[in-house]
Amino acid sequence: MERTDTFIDDELLIPSGDGAKREPSEASTEYPWDDQFGQLMLGLPDGTPDSKAEQTPTEPSEPTSSYRGGSTTTITSHTTTTSESSTTTAIGSIVSGKRKAHSPPVGSGEGASHKRPRIDSFEDAEDNPAFSDSTTERPYVIAHNVHAQACMDARELPWGIQWELGRLVSSGRYKWSDLSPEALDRLKGTCKDVAPFVEGLLRGPRPQESGRNGRIFANEFSARAPWEELDRENIALQYSDYGCLGTVPKALEPSLPKDWYGGKVVFTMRLFRPLGPDKKPSQKLCFELLQPELGSSSRFTRRFGSDFVIRVRIHKDVFYDSKMIQLVNDACFRPFVVNGRVFRFFHVNKERNAFLAATNERYHLGRIAERRMPNRMSIWEFFNWHNPLDYNCNQSIAKWAARFSLGLSNSVPGILLESSQICHIDDVVSEAWDGVGKPPSEMDMTDGCGYINRTALEMLHSRLGHWERRPVALQVRVCGAKGLLLEHPGKAENALEHPHVWLRPSQTKIKHAPHGPLDPAHRTIEVLRAAHMRTPVRLSKESVINLAENGVPHECFRALMRASLVEAVDALVGDWLSENAMLRLWDAVAREGGVMAARSARQAAGLARVRGLRAFDVDDDDDDEEGGEGRVRSSAWWADEISGCPSSLEETVLVMLDSGFRPDEEYVLSQKLHEVTKKAIKSQVSKGRVIVPMGCSAFIVPDPTGKLQPGQIYFRSSHFNLKTPEGELKDKVLGPALVMRNPVKLSRDVQKVEVVNVPELDNYFDVIVFPVQGPHSLASLLGGGDYDGDKVEVIWEPEIVAAFTNADLKLSEMPPDFMDSFKRENKSVESVLQDVSSKSTDARVHEFQSYLMGPMRDSPVVGTYSGLHDNAMYAFGYNDPRTVRLAHMFCATLDGSKTGMSVRPEVYRRDRDQFWSSRAPEWKVLKERDERRRETSASAIPGLQISVTESQPLIKRGEGLGRFVMDYLWHAMEKMSCEQFKRVEGVFKALSHERDEALTQPWRDAHRRAALVGETMLAELTAIEEHVRACYEHHKAEVMDSNFTKQKIEKRQDMLRELSAEFAGVPTAFVFFSEQEAARVRASYAYYYDYEHRSCPSRFPWNVAMRTLCDIKANATGRHKTMTEYFYHVSEVRKSVRK
Repeated sequence: MERTDTFIDDELLIPSGDGAKREPSEASTEYPWDDQFGQLMLGLPDGTPDSKAEQTPTEPSEPTSSYRGGSTTTITSHTTTTSESSTTTAIGSIVSGKRKAHSPPVGSGEGASHKRPRIDSFEDAEDNPAFSDSTTERPYVIAHNVHAQACMDARELPWGIQWELGRLVSSGRYKWSDLSPEALDRLKGTCKDVAPFVEGLLRGPRPQESGRNGRIFANEFSARAPWEELDRENIALQYSDYGCLGTVPKALEPSLPKDWYGGKVVFTMRLFRPLGPDKKPSQKLCFELLQPELGSSSRFTRRFGSDFVIRVRIHKDVFYDSKMIQLVNDACFRPFVVNGRVFRFFHVNKERNAFLAATNERYHLGRIAERRMPNRMSIWEFFNWHNPLDYNCNQSIAKWAARFSLGLSNSVPGILLESSQICHIDDVVSEAWDGVGKPPSEMDMTDGCGYINRTALEMLHSRLGHWERRPVALQVRVCGAKGLLLEHPGKAENALEHPHVWLRPSQTKIKHAPHGPLDPAHRTIEVLRAAHMRTPVRLSKESVINLAENGVPHECFRALMRASLVEAVDALVGDWLSENAMLRLWDAVAREGGVMAARSARQAAGLARVRGLRAFDVDDDDDDEEGGEGRVRSSAWWADEISGCPSSLEETVLVMLDSGFRPDEEYVLSQKLHEVTKKAIKSQVSKGRVIVPMGCSAFIVPDPTGKLQPGQIYFRSSHFNLKTPEGELKDKVLGPALVMRNPVKLSRDVQKVEVVNVPELDNYFDVIVFPVQGPHSLASLLGGGDYDGDKVEVIWEPEIVAAFTNADLKLSEMPPDFMDSFKRENKSVESVLQDVSSKSTDARVHEFQSYLMGPMRDSPVVGTYSGLHDNAMYAFGYNDPRTVRLAHMFCATLDGSKTGMSVRPEVYRRDRDQFWSSRAPEWKVLKERDERRRETSASAIPGLQISVTESQPLIKRGEGLGRFVMDYLWHAMEKMSCEQFKRVEGVFKALSHERDEALTQPWRDAHRRAALVGETMLAELTAIEEHVRACYEHHKAEVMDSNFTKQKIEKRQDMLRELSAEFAGVPTAFVFFSEQEAARVRASYAYYYDYEHRSCPSRFPWNVAMRTLCDIKANATGRHKTMTEYFYHVSEVRKSVRK
């Protein structure tokens, strides 16, 4: 079925972007386009007068509120007169607010009939009413049909089910006319019971589920399935408007899990350019609803419910195209309609995500009705709820716009404070400040860090339970403030019975009414991250360049790179024979692949950040691929629960190792370990890793005792894991060290300091303490850092520290005329309010929305200036004024959305032309050589339309500058990696493997039994063998195809799961073999048949029967322990075994 991404009449054919028109069907009316954006969309705004309607319905007099099963539905009835008869049609609009536990039937009211509207077909029921003349106020309908909506509301279908129906129409698999009243009747129920089966239920009654199939992927589906969470939110919001905040009294616990909170369901649309006939992105734009998933929670979604926010993922081909993004920019002024609800734009970030908020507006007959819905806010009221305009009128409009990110931060609700428990203290300011005006940020010695008492920390530790011990610092959001809260140094404050926080002016980004009641959402401590320390340190390329420019010899980095590379390879192939060798190998593979963190992150993606895991990003680029598949795909990197085969390479190796296989005995394991080892070497090379064992990273905090002097720092680890020059592991180190913070662009961004011992700071572990003494903040010297959650790296490697010299600060000073390169939006909120004071509310909203769209207008500039700085640094030198200026340009553009600064177009063009006239530096070309054959800076930096080809010369290193450190290291790394590749190839080529008779034993045993029993059992065994051989041929055709590895991971997983399901599916009904015996014989024969029919064994038996083969092997060892995955996935090798 053809895609109908924007949910207009499925039969309607739209004029193409080049003006050529296609004929509409007889059942639809061609839409008279009158605005540029509409012409480029595949679909149309819901605004065409219905040519079949010969009557004009009247506006309802009063809305009637009713239960919405995830929303509150207002149904209004009105009489429509036709030439033949009078009929009653229910028109539905959606609002958000408290859910009614017991509500009248949909469409009911005072004396209202409880009958549903009678609609036999939606084929001719598409509502295409006329829009008003205002383009910006004309609703853009993403998914809506007036009659379908009425029937959905009448059946009290929850929002999750309604969204799924809209998604199915959006993907082109269904038309609104397919959603008959009888089909919708089958969808009544909770999200958990109905939503996963919507598509099947539309076809007919739900079939009886197989118990095994219903449970087989339960863990994977439950980790991302949103349906039960939506039902829980509905229960919570029935109880209280604040029910999803996670701070509601114990009354909800019988119905909800302990310490539950809401807002974890992500509703997403994607905005993209579909492919044209030439397979290239067309000049049209499409919206498509995606399946909601369980993700992270935020203040907005906890306060108003997950269904309050829609995330729009903008494809990179749209976001970085100036023409396309301008169309998106214009469209964002308009209301969007999804299943009767009206959403408005309020935020966009540089990760190509735009956000829409549900409003109290009613969509009625193709327009936004005057009458509003109760219990929801207008977009203007939402603006004021989050960042009250009257109390923040001194903010710049750019900062006001940037503050919406605070309400969208991935966070976990901690504890609810009383207003009296939120205290305010002053910042510590440098003694060098003259006291005139506001002190500059570099003289604010506590910028971004307040206090929290021990009582609150203990409560958070007990409630959240994610940390090994009580942290001493947390990155939080609370009461319009952001940044770190450090454990209070005062005894009296820590002895307080109740939790308290102390906020500084530098932390307060939003002011609320000083004496009015605060919304509970604003009084909740929202936790983003807890203090933690990592060691060793992996230096970025920028850090290496800075260290080299400040005196560290190139050889130091080469030695460190070689040491880390050799160590990584040694751990994987160096020793397979000594005692505990396989345990150490298991541990090395797990650490190389980040397996344990990946497992935890898969199970709790929304909590990964607060737990300190390096988790999967919910804002990945999967939306960049063409969607629209008819079925739900697997989740990336989850194991195949049918075969037991993991998805990732490293986890597959682990499963085989801990079942008793060895790489020097089992061919497939050796090949997979070979790939793991090559992958580790390639990773070291591609990332240019310089690992410094004597280094650590952690949050920086200002000294709470005032004991540290300028140039001194203090840190202590909660574990004895800090390596000293003598090779010991301690919790403290002392002496000279270097501190740095990414990004490192200027010579001053790395500073040499002295690590000292301050006994009064011994309770502050897993943080790096900076002094509050001195003329300026040490954090500000490190790339303009502060204490709101910045992480700093500390290095005490003697060879590096001794060679390093602090740069002259004057070399990094900003040029005098620097600000002339920018246009600055200096308007304050107060000024904008004055400008729109005489305008309508809609006009005021549009004015403020125009400032909210800033990141869409300046998207490619930051990446561009990073590349320009690299080029200038290579050609002119690190401290050349041109290079220094570009470093400041990069930093300024990085914060442009907050400061309101944007590069003047003529300056941007001049810089681009001057510093991007040649190919990249030699080391970058070498790095990208294997990734692409054609150097195109436009592909490296989206939006930068400059093609630089291999025929053009490399950027030349300036005379007298010496060899650039990255050129040196890249050549050195290539040589070292070649040595290690050669070593690894030698190890694996020397292996010889025999068939594992333990794995063929079940099949051979079955043959012996069949020979004794007779033909009946032999026939069953033959049936098993024929089935295995058929599966083998199918697997060879699918997986051995060269295109298999080019598929996305989810697609590959789906293909393998289909094969393993086929393998496990038939035959099953036997007399002589139980289900378990048949599975063992199947797996055993698959291994035997594959081994005998190939010169080198393939992955076939392992892809379809990994768990069974591992069971056979472990049982054959005579020493095995059965374990469920619940325990297995948290099992690790003890650190003492690694030694």
